[in-house]
Amino acid sequence: MVNDPIISHFLQKPVKATVKADNAARITFTWELPFIRNREAQTTARFLYRASYFKKTGKVIISANPVGYVNNFNAYGTCKLH
Repeated sequence: MVNDPIISHFLQKPVKATVKADNAARITFTWELPFIRNREAQTTARFLYRASYFKKTGKVIISANPVGYVNNFNAYGTCKLH
């Protein structure tokens, strides 16, 4: 399950993620955010997300791709497991 401020605000519950890869190097999850309608009745594109956690370094790469558009949004960071 995946949750973030956008998902919490608009969907009010986590969305299901799928494990696409899990090996010695990384684990990768994918999930989808459906069309969202704001107060002004505007809708967003459906977004496809992908997050990879690299086990040795803790590096994380997240991408968000709006369906039907050429835009690609990427973020990079690190995670510390507890």
